[in-house]
Amino acid sequence: MRALIAIACLGLVAWESARAETTYTVTVSRHASVRDFSEKEVKQILRKASTVLHNAGCDVTFRLDGPIRTFSSPNVPSDVVSTSDLDQVHGEPADVKIVKGLHCCVERKGIFGGCSWPPKAGSRSIILTEGGATLGNWWAHEFGHRMGLPHRGKNTVLMTKTGVTAASVRLNKAECRCYLNQGSCTLPPQPMPAAEDKCPQ
Repeated sequence: MRALIAIACLGLVAWESARAETTYTVTVSRHASVRDFSEKEVKQILRKASTVLHNAGCDVTFRLDGPIRTFSSPNVPSDVVSTSDLDQVHGEPADVKIVKGLHCCVERKGIFGGCSWPPKAGSRSIILTEGGATLGNWWAHEFGHRMGLPHRGKNTVLMTKTGVTAASVRLNKAECRCYLNQGSCTLPPQPMPAAEDKCPQ
């Protein structure tokens, strides 16, 4: 009888684990001036992003959906330096867009490896720089923002506010719940940057 109960409990645990796993498929495009990211390379990067989350105890997997395309419009800038540029890149039809440089994010100027805090409601895509796109942690970090997570902590935390590195891996349970349940989190209000910190329009 105990053996049957143990087997039933193990089956319930396995079912709960399977139910908690979430897979996201993402489409990817790049500016024509960005080096050619192959499907094989992007799949490897997405596996690394998935591994970061799995190792943090969060069963989320990212998969590539279709080929890596170039931007549909030749007028979209390769270097994002204004809110107008940001709008144009966010408007490209893909979940993840790769650009040369990113110097504006949510109305703030600076140097960014990625940006997914949409400048307008309804724009939920991810923008990565050519350099940032090679690090799986960047994809996982920016996807966290897309799910509704804010920055916190130093660079050992995946949602770090001090710059994503290969060491940015830690995740708490509340953050994992956001990754597992799309739409369950909302971005908190962000303070407006001072005039000198704002991107040009």
